[in-house]
Amino acid sequence: MSATHCAGEGLHRTCRAAGGQKKAIADDIRDVYAEAKGSGFDVKALRAIVRLRKLDTDERREQQAILETYMHALGMD
Repeated sequence: MSATHCAGEGLHRTCRAAGGQKKAIADDIRDVYAEAKGSGFDVKALRAIVRLRKLDTDERREQQAILETYMHALGMD
């Protein structure tokens, strides 16, 4: 076996393992949201908050300003 082949096999194994971990994490996240829903929380609102918290403050403010501008233009005040 060549060194390139061995390296490729190793990368493939690593990617497969990471894919399994990714699925496990996604399952855990789904379970958390299901539990939150069962406790009466609005899951859409929670997902929106999680998405917004990933942004830095300036980017979040910019997106909010753009959203407000579009809503105003569409008469959604």
